[in-house]
Amino acid sequence: MKEGRQDHNWEALFCVLAVLPRLGSKGSRNLYLMHWWSPLVFLIALSSCTQDENRPMIFFESAMSTMDTGDLQSANDPHLHNLWVQLQEAVNQDAAFDFIDQSIDFPGRDPVHLRHENLSYDMARGICERLGRSALMHHLTKDPVYKERVLRQIEILFDDAHFPVWCDDAHMHKEPHVDIRTYRISMWIALCYNWLYEDLNEEERKTIIQGLDRKAIKPFWQKLAQKPGWYRHRHNWFTNMFGGMGITMMALGNDHPDTQRALDTIVPAMMAFDQRMGPQGEFNEPPGYAGAVRFQVEFAQAYRSYTHGQTNLLAEHPFPALCYWIMHHTLPPGHL
Repeated sequence: MKEGRQDHNWEALFCVLAVLPRLGSKGSRNLYLMHWWSPLVFLIALSSCTQDENRPMIFFESAMSTMDTGDLQSANDPHLHNLWVQLQEAVNQDAAFDFIDQSIDFPGRDPVHLRHENLSYDMARGICERLGRSALMHHLTKDPVYKERVLRQIEILFDDAHFPVWCDDAHMHKEPHVDIRTYRISMWIALCYNWLYEDLNEEERKTIIQGLDRKAIKPFWQKLAQKPGWYRHRHNWFTNMFGGMGITMMALGNDHPDTQRALDTIVPAMMAFDQRMGPQGEFNEPPGYAGAVRFQVEFAQAYRSYTHGQTNLLAEHPFPALCYWIMHHTLPPGHL
């Protein structure tokens, strides 16, 4: 699991991210999800950054191309240019709203969930995409408008008047109310903290850490003590929540006192889950949920960043085989 297998790592990462958008089942959830995650990861990998030995930037590759916005705008590669155009278009749409919450009809918002003001899949997706796009654009351009957009959205997420909990109404059975929405949101807030760290002041950093501790980190330990069904019977909820919490803590690093305890709990469990995959990369759920393997891919790549490339899980089983398993379930032009 060393850096020498880097070529397999990127083959696995980009192969999975390229193929998953074509799995258009589950109400096109995978398509929506990967539509922006793929460009984000691709552009992040091409972005330059100076890595702090004590604070690795999660998902960024210091050894890769020092591409800037000028390079992206004039890129000869049509695919890269198209990703950049899509990112800019989405960021321009984000400017229409000071923030988004359950009451706002933003692009992609489900009308039924909007009517009930539910923190549903589409709501969590909209929040995470907005945060990720703005944080990446700030890194690329250093335009303060993107930092302010990130901080404003985080402020609203921490405001109990807007978001009493980060949980889907359908999942609020037993306190604390955390679910597969919670650790997508916490992960992207923490990634914003990680990517914008040098441009945040001490008060802004403190606010983010304290908010995540209250909304996601302490509730995680409380829920884990209950041994919920997703923990005992492991499936996509497990990789979503453990993976998201793990990336949250990696992104915060030593700035949160629970980071090492969390990773000591999460990393072995996520690695053990990878061994549940079949010899040919088969997932333990039907193809309609195949997009859920992205939680394992995200976690593995984040852990590679966190360990400065010393632990490269994506070079190991099941990830190379997993790419082919997904491809075998996909037919042009993108239908199962």
